[in-house]
Amino acid sequence: MVSALQQAYEDSPDYVAANTALTDAQSAYEAQVSAVLADLAGRSDYQAVIKAKQAAQDAVQRARDSGATDDPDMLAALAARMLVQASAQRQLESEAFDASLSLQAAKYRVASARQAMDSLKQAMEDAIRTDPKYADATRAFDSARSEVGAADNALAAAR
Repeated sequence: MVSALQQAYEDSPDYVAANTALTDAQSAYEAQVSAVLADLAGRSDYQAVIKAKQAAQDAVQRARDSGATDDPDMLAALAARMLVQASAQRQLESEAFDASLSLQAAKYRVASARQAMDSLKQAMEDAIRTDPKYADATRAFDSARSEVGAADNALAAAR
């Protein structure tokens, strides 16, 4: 029964519109992220960080391939260099994301659409709990559970 009520909710025009708005907002956000990353990829400082990060990854891989993994200090230094470059990449990306007003607007639209979906979900859950058929089914289930408990007790006493 709950599934029938939930399906009716998911088929409602409000839910369909809210779900479409959320999907559209998420797609627009992803497009904005891609646009910011594409712009960032054209910057020389970002290209230098990507190149340095790749060089550090290659150095770690060469060390592994050559069997130089017996020297933990060398591996730690190589790994640290790789992490520094990865951190620099994330920092540049974070700054670019924060600076993009269109990305921030898209992020806000996703949050708003998600909040609308959450509100609709809460309204659906409230409606299910107050539905008379659901209340009757819950009482019947509780009564049956109580009867099973009484039967179990009677069986245990009879043994």
